Amino acid sequence: MSRISRSARIPALMAACGVAAATAALATAAHAGTAPSASSASSASPVPAVPAPATGVSRVYGADRYQTGVQVSQSQWADAAGDATNRAKAQAVVLARGDNFPDALSGVPLAAKVHGPLLLTSPTSLTAATAAEIARVLGPGAGQPVYILGGTGAVSPAVEAQLTRDGYAVTRYQGANRYLTALDVARRGLGDPSRIVVATGDGYADALAAGPFAAGPDAVKSGPAAIVLSSGHSLDPSTAAYVSGKLAAAAPGDCAAVTAVGVQATAAVQLVTRPGACSTPLAGPDRYATAVAVAKQFPAGTSVGVATGGGFADALTGGAAMAALGRPLVLTDAAALGDNPRLWLVGAHQAGVTSTVVFGGAGAVGNGVLAQLQDIANGGDGLPITPPPPPPGGGLCGAPTNPYGLNYCGSGALITKAQVPSDICTYFSCIGAPTNESFWKGVGYLEVCNDGDISLSGGRSGACSSHGGENHPVWKS
Repeated sequence: MSRISRSARIPALMAACGVAAATAALATAAHAGTAPSASSASSASPVPAVPAPATGVSRVYGADRYQTGVQVSQSQWADAAGDATNRAKAQAVVLARGDNFPDALSGVPLAAKVHGPLLLTSPTSLTAATAAEIARVLGPGAGQPVYILGGTGAVSPAVEAQLTRDGYAVTRYQGANRYLTALDVARRGLGDPSRIVVATGDGYADALAAGPFAAGPDAVKSGPAAIVLSSGHSLDPSTAAYVSGKLAAAAPGDCAAVTAVGVQATAAVQLVTRPGACSTPLAGPDRYATAVAVAKQFPAGTSVGVATGGGFADALTGGAAMAALGRPLVLTDAAALGDNPRLWLVGAHQAGVTSTVVFGGAGAVGNGVLAQLQDIANGGDGLPITPPPPPPGGGLCGAPTNPYGLNYCGSGALITKAQVPSDICTYFSCIGAPTNESFWKGVGYLEVCNDGDISLSGGRSGACSSHGGENHPVWKS
């Protein structure tokens, strides 16, 4: 659903883009290991509070998922040697592979428990940006803990060996598969908590929405709840026994010992729920509605996180950031904020939310969604904005009518990536629809492909290689 924009909302759209840029600028062999010690987040000594996000709508992102994780970490965690910011001092780092999700799903409550960021690495070697961030927040050779999620197929021995050589105390949580890895995190990493959250391990969205909940509303005095994984609508034998044990240990009528997030996990938990026992289901008809059902469990507060529901990486590192704040993470489609998250966000702002943090760049959460979020922050209803019609486009030599005078006339200035308007895909057909992520990853000048799509890789080898080859650049006279 869309509507014609109100004139007062166009400046808000421009402000949203400016805030996004400003925020981005801010910002050994495997061994058994033990659960995080009492010197970490569970200590009786006070833990420095993670700073609240800036008021308004902001983006935190980097050039890729690894650097986005670094930017998220830098927004919350201070330099190990201290600095002049109000960021908290990290006590540990949780590390997961960045190319696949299964072993990382249980990591958000662990990051909250150990009081530190969740960072991503290439499976085969420690990603340079991540290595630098670990050194920044923990200090080089400081003997501080780094917790690896998954076996050697997920994060290689070479990564662990480098961390050990750099002086960190490395603990690996692992199992023969994703389900057993999650159980290892629950038992050793989180100390076998009295509450658990079950989410499907066949996908990532439900578990990532559940991460801040496990560390927030579902936590108890001893620490966060654990996230364990269902195999779709059923449980593997080890997880079934673990869930059954939590149900049996709960006091009569206590449905909070086990929470099932998502339709699949709800069905799986029901299979092992005996008469007289109960659990709490949190589910909606899709991943976005399920994330809202989880967000509704949080008390009123001043901040909320938003990430794409179409990928796991930004929601993982962003979810850890929201868990540190004790605040929810909602999911969105890249191109438009659907009715479920939109209506909940409107109500949340009316109840006191003043800060909305978007995790990921425009390829993950589009500028149209950013405009909707800005409208909600300004007291609007967040319905999609229909851009005003462009002025008559005479003399564009066949280019689509657009308000910028971009033309196909063969003369004028070439349009480089830095000069491309953020809403160009409203007027031109960009490669990589519907999210246009591959378009924004281009490096070069604006080029028209032989199939009519535009690319940002003009002047580079292979530009338009999957679109019939290059035709001509786009100019502005």
